[in-house]
Amino acid sequence: MFAALAVSFFTQTACKKEAPVASFVANKTTATVKDTITFTNTSLNAQSYEWDFGDGNQSAAENAQHQYKKPGDYTVKLVAKGEGGTDEAIQILRIDIVLPLAGFFIASNDLLAPANLKFSNTSQDATHYEWDFGDGNTSAEENPEHVFDKIGTYAVTLKAVGEFGEATVTKTVSIGASIVPGVSVEGIAVGSTFLSIKNALGGQPFKHYTSVTSNGVVHLIDYSDLGLIFGFVNSSLLLHDNEATICIFAESPCKGGTEKGIVVGSSMADVKATYGSPVISNSNHTYSYPALGIDFYWGTGNTPVAVYWMFVYKKNGFQQETIYNQLVKMVSENK
Repeated sequence: MFAALAVSFFTQTACKKEAPVASFVANKTTATVKDTITFTNTSLNAQSYEWDFGDGNQSAAENAQHQYKKPGDYTVKLVAKGEGGTDEAIQILRIDIVLPLAGFFIASNDLLAPANLKFSNTSQDATHYEWDFGDGNTSAEENPEHVFDKIGTYAVTLKAVGEFGEATVTKTVSIGASIVPGVSVEGIAVGSTFLSIKNALGGQPFKHYTSVTSNGVVHLIDYSDLGLIFGFVNSSLLLHDNEATICIFAESPCKGGTEKGIVVGSSMADVKATYGSPVISNSNHTYSYPALGIDFYWGTGNTPVAVYWMFVYKKNGFQQETIYNQLVKMVSENK
């Protein structure tokens, strides 16, 4: 009888299955809606599994992956099933939103008016975009192009809008002027009226200097923030809107260059190499090219080093030397 009881106990013990122990590890317990979370199953004594991710989605895989679409706290449950029964494990995950990040850079190097600029959008986690170019124009394109017709400084703003919010970034774009000997500073020609100059420069502040000579009244309109000075001559201390400019000075911070690449700051050796031997004016600080309608000045010092300012006028346009000299004298005195 003792032997029979022993056999029965051994048989029951051998046939008893071990109960499953459910457990798992998530690679992230705090994540965002853009993250994919990996769940590694560490359960024991189980043959099948049921995952409930707490957002209405399930899986029967042994090891699961899941991405949450909305922020919030989610209870993840794993049910492990085996011959010895079932067991479950739970874990709470925190899912956060992802705010957009706004960013862009200018793909174009030409910043001389009229400047066609290409904007390269580097924003992240955004679905649509709102551009404000600072000149009254806007765009909803991801990577827009825009032409700045007038010289000046513009605040370009990009708003990047995503599912859970928005972000903005603003960068300053400075559009300079291109100098064309005997003709114009891009968009403003020798001969342009005072009104057209004011309109082209979009309300930029200026200073007005006058000097009375035997040949008339010389006027300087100085846009010092742009590095541009316009010369006029009439018979009145008043400068009317219909008066035409007879010359243009360009100095720092004007970024424009001549059609052959000479800019404020270029070496005077480059000027001579580019345009040939100059006709030296009555100032020993000048390389003058009256047949082209442009002079280059190097400021103080007897050695020509670098271009200090450029003087653009009508080709062979100064029959009255006193007017020419007075214009140069006034610019020198007011700088």
